[in-house]
Amino acid sequence: MGNVTKLTTTQLDTKIQALQSILHTNLISTWSLEAAQYDCYGRLYKTPVKDGYQLEAYDSNGEYTGNIFQNDVKAVMSFFTVGENRPINNQHNFTATVGIVFFVNIPELKSEAHRADEEVMEDVFNLLKKEPHGFRIINYITGVENVFEGLDFSKIKYDDMQPYLIFKFIMEVNHR
Repeated sequence: MGNVTKLTTTQLDTKIQALQSILHTNLISTWSLEAAQYDCYGRLYKTPVKDGYQLEAYDSNGEYTGNIFQNDVKAVMSFFTVGENRPINNQHNFTATVGIVFFVNIPELKSEAHRADEEVMEDVFNLLKKEPHGFRIINYITGVENVFEGLDFSKIKYDDMQPYLIFKFIMEVNHR
């Protein structure tokens, strides 16, 4: 799938899509991947299911995908989540809490003999902290239960064990 973007965006989704494209372009270069080896989605939306909520992505056909977690992870899959509470700053703009979640097949990215989870996280962190996109990193989270707190993660095909890695950065961004 590659970099899955919306045809038109506004406000927060414009900022997310800009960062999404920066991540996709730079990380395929950092990890020497083909574009199609990294499925990079924008914001996912919470939809109700029997035992809670699941996340759905917008796809390139203009529809929502259902459970993207049943798909095989090629080398990398990432997507954004947005907090439901957005404080208003001085009557001028909003502050949104945005998560960026990564599912990684580590050996597809790093050839080290050990579990290279810290190296993968560092690659993403270094890119997030240097790009002038307006997002401020405030937290780093690992573990399926923590990354998907409050969501139904029972249908996720992969766990956070070798060769896979699941992690999330939490950021804040002002938008209008």
